[in-house]
Amino acid sequence: MSGRVRSFAIAASLALSALVPSAALAAGKSFQTAKDSLPSSTVVLASVDLATLRSTQVWSKFFPTLVKQERELREGLDKVKSTCGIDPVTAMSDLSVGADPSDKGGIFIGLTGVTEAKFTDCVQKIAKSEGKTITVKKSGNVIELTNDKGKAIFVAWLPGDVLAITSNPEDKKLLETMIGGKGSLSKNATLTARLAKIDTSTPAFIAWSKSMNMQKVTSKAGNAQVAYAGGSLNLKVESQLGDAKEAENIAKGLSGLLGMMVPKNAPPAVERAAKSVTAKSNGADITITAAITEKDLITALQAALGGAASGGSSPTKR
Repeated sequence: MSGRVRSFAIAASLALSALVPSAALAAGKSFQTAKDSLPSSTVVLASVDLATLRSTQVWSKFFPTLVKQERELREGLDKVKSTCGIDPVTAMSDLSVGADPSDKGGIFIGLTGVTEAKFTDCVQKIAKSEGKTITVKKSGNVIELTNDKGKAIFVAWLPGDVLAITSNPEDKKLLETMIGGKGSLSKNATLTARLAKIDTSTPAFIAWSKSMNMQKVTSKAGNAQVAYAGGSLNLKVESQLGDAKEAENIAKGLSGLLGMMVPKNAPPAVERAAKSVTAKSNGADITITAAITEKDLITALQAALGGAASGGSSPTKR
């Protein structure tokens, strides 16, 4: 497995494992801000509780490996710490992402211990350490950051210390669109209905109202969440497929397909996870559930990644 593929797999596993119990869990501030700010044209909205993710065993085993392997990530984190006195990892409490039908979107980052003044000061300090200059200009909630060559990017600082950026930071109009919805997301009936099906106290969830074709299967809309209960990580996916026949066929065929996909020499943890999968159809709707203990998840990932989290053999990128 290549270093980049291995690193991607580790990052993906971390994102899917934000699942350990936390006292008084509730939707992060970035999610509420995203709901209040995004336009009605939004077709995907996802959120991850980063504070909970960092408390998992999976994070403690795999995130250091990811940092070790990715030189740019490692150097970037170190520079913010040394220059600004801010740990960018622990400063982010939660993150939410919304996207429109053209995949343009906004990213909302809930911050802890970082004010707007600290943020802009940090940006300027980092630029200075590299022999550059950043000019800061603010209009409303929008902050314009311009370098000494006249190139600007735009971010927004929203109430509650939520930082908003977009898929194209140079596009000021896109940023204004992504933060200017003024509650109009509630007018998107399909996405709102999908969000209503989610337990937003879970550490990771997503809802979509965009039709997607995956391996000849059409998902017209859906929602998914990952929760923790009784020592297990529990995934639930609900989706409206193309028609009732498609949903019925997928539900019937899923168990057999998963059994075929498990390698003969796979760890028992992988087999247990595959056997936990259930799929039920109701008209054009399908519900898929799966469960795995965090211990089994770590075992399966270590096997898949060749021991990357055990101080394995992957070289550090320099």
